Amino acid sequence: PSFAGDCLLSLIQNALSAHADSAAAQKKALQAIYSASSAAEYLLKQNKNFVNCGPAGIIVSENGSVLFLPPTLFERSMLSRSGNERAFLYGSWIAPISDKSANLRFTVAACTYAVMSGKRPFEQEDEEKRAEDYLDNNFIPLAYLIAAENDKTKALLQMLDGALSCKTQYTKSGLQSAHPSQKIGRASCRE
Repeated sequence: PSFAGDCLLSLIQNALSAHADSAAAQKKALQAIYSASSAAEYLLKQNKNFVNCGPAGIIVSENGSVLFLPPTLFERSMLSRSGNERAFLYGSWIAPISDKSANLRFTVAACTYAVMSGKRPFEQEDEEKRAEDYLDNNFIPLAYLIAAENDKTKALLQMLDGALSCKTQYTKSGLQSAHPSQKIGRASCRE
């Protein structure tokens, strides 16, 4: 059996392009992000083994069903891409932190940020400079780019900005959350 759906990254890119019905494309992308986020949060709560491959590794069907590509399949597909494309697909959407839930929330926030603002939160093409931007939280908060129409929208924008600004630190095993108990809205950086 096959799984009919669209790659989440393609939906995001459609929403960012300047085609005629961008409002419909934006709505479709946000609904797909919500479906993927809900499915991933469910897997995390159930302690299921799942790897965040970013929006290029997520397929969402019209009915909201979600398929997360296995990391081996995703990584093999990345071998056909140029170094710059791989850096874009990994670096723009997946946080360099080890905590699974903070990493997932970063991906959801980065995808939502892109659809809502029209650009990625961390746009630096150079990997080392982008890593510095992650560590320095060098992005324009979404709350500064989008006018909040009500308190719920304001809280959502703050939550998304919080998920993008998880403090990280270098350790022997890579980047990790620096503040184990830090909570920003519903986004948390726990180790």
